[in-house]
Amino acid sequence: MDNLPDAKSALLSYIDTLLFDGDAVTKEEAQTFGSDSEKVEKNVGATAGTPLRVLLFKVAGVPLAVSLEDIAGVIDVEQTALLRMSSRGGMTIRAFGYRGRDIYALDTREIIFPEGHPARSFPEDAGGRRMLALAGCDWGLLCDEVGDMVNVNHQDVEWRMHRTARPWLAGMVKGGGYALVDVKELLEACARRNLLTH
Repeated sequence: MDNLPDAKSALLSYIDTLLFDGDAVTKEEAQTFGSDSEKVEKNVGATAGTPLRVLLFKVAGVPLAVSLEDIAGVIDVEQTALLRMSSRGGMTIRAFGYRGRDIYALDTREIIFPEGHPARSFPEDAGGRRMLALAGCDWGLLCDEVGDMVNVNHQDVEWRMHRTARPWLAGMVKGGGYALVDVKELLEACARRNLLTH
């Protein structure tokens, strides 16, 4: 592509549309749900004045970030090794063997992209994937790429106070265009769908 700044701008506009469509907040709603912002920030490990250390990753080209407090490590896994365990409410749990035990993974593509979106399914012939192993449990998030660890200041996040459409979306990191994933909310969503029982 000849014009990289325009391409980056178009990509960020697309991501904004994908992530925020139907999740807009009016001024009145922001006042109503303002107290929720403290809960959101607590859930992703952020406190005012203290930088939030995040791990950057991508799913189908969409840039995401997750608090390092929630991540125990990164595991390489072949797509062919992933067994579909259960699927409810648009979320799929897959399992694979790792060091003598079963590891369960949420397919992050299915969380981010709506039903029918072409990027929702991972191409079977695309090779390996990565899993962000969650701290304190045998669960993880499947992703395509893992990037750098960076510090994000509290004020550099556009926190989402009203998250009915996408509860997992804690906010957007300004400038970088990364969506900040609320891992605790994802696990709660799985529990509500009885996906965590195996």
